[in-house]
Amino acid sequence: MRARLATILSLLLAGAAQAQVRSVEVRSPRAFGYFLGDLVQAQADIVVDAGFTIQRASLPRPGPVAYWLDLRAVAVEETRQGDGNRIRLRLTYQSFYAALDARTLEMPGFAVTLASEAPGISRVRASRAA
Repeated sequence: MRARLATILSLLLAGAAQAQVRSVEVRSPRAFGYFLGDLVQAQADIVVDAGFTIQRASLPRPGPVAYWLDLRAVAVEETRQGDGNRIRLRLTYQSFYAALDARTLEMPGFAVTLASEAPGISRVRASRAA
């Protein structure tokens, strides 16, 4: 099973909102070697311009994600980073895949919505690409 979410997130941004997301980095402890019942930790760091925040309603909810994978927990930390904000998502998944052979499984992606109170810019949507 491939345990990493992705090395990059693809951003689906419209017009003037493109500059608001500065970077996205996704990490997990290892890319393979998970077994039935293992917890898989993933972390996504999104750096955005000052004034942007994540819309909590857009976060994935714990529960089944695929027949072989559950999302157990989602935690969010928002901090200042230079002249912008860093949003850190900590995701805990649990694998229910009973491997009969070695194969790569991709974790399904999800979209999050970022919002700003600045006039003229309301929402930016980012989604993970596998």
